[in-house]
Amino acid sequence: MRLKIKRLQPGISLPEPATARAAGFDLAAAANVDIPPHSIRLVGTGLVIAVPDGYFLGIFARSSTPFKRGLMVANGVGVIDADYCGPADEIKIQLLNFTDAPVAIKAGDRLAQGIVLPSPVIEWEEVSENQVKARFTINGITIAACLYFNDKGELINFVSDDRYAVAGPHEMKRLRWSTPMKEYKTFGRYKLAGYAETIYNYPEGKVCYGNFRLIKVDYNCIEAIPSQSLRQIHAREYRNHSLR
Repeated sequence: MRLKIKRLQPGISLPEPATARAAGFDLAAAANVDIPPHSIRLVGTGLVIAVPDGYFLGIFARSSTPFKRGLMVANGVGVIDADYCGPADEIKIQLLNFTDAPVAIKAGDRLAQGIVLPSPVIEWEEVSENQVKARFTINGITIAACLYFNDKGELINFVSDDRYAVAGPHEMKRLRWSTPMKEYKTFGRYKLAGYAETIYNYPEGKVCYGNFRLIKVDYNCIEAIPSQSLRQIHAREYRNHSLR
């Protein structure tokens, strides 16, 4: 990895790793600084370091600094973000003198080490005990969905981003699709939702294209829905979206 670095004053050495396989590189003081007992001071390095987007520069203590000097990085780990790389954005080390005597720092003293680490962009996905992710595969087609339950363990919504809806005469658009359900009743041996809706979430608002009410459940039925009825259902769904 190549990093851009700028010296704010001549004579400052570029940081180097202590060994060929070291994880970090040493950072040194750019000027003499005295730190009183039990006090914190910012010690400049005279360097501006630019790290790539998606990374940050961590400022860690060198293992010998607390033991030999009585100093420690006051904030635990310093974090230098990728956007802290302006012309005067000097890397500074926040040091705490935890001893009862002053500590004198001389220019060139190595006090900390920098390590470049990844910083992925975070997108929060809120979860709860009543929510679960699921994947369904039928005939080689897989969709993912979030299933939401109430405190009784009843499924109250099914939300998926893997559905497509009619967006025009010759256009299909991927949209969030949900099936809220409620009014659970016992049908024979099973407790089932008595009412449900099917909803597409268009950018301009929600479109409910189906309301279902469960009246009766028959088991072990072999009578199929006539193909003509299925064609009428599909045609009606297309018209509903076209006229929304």
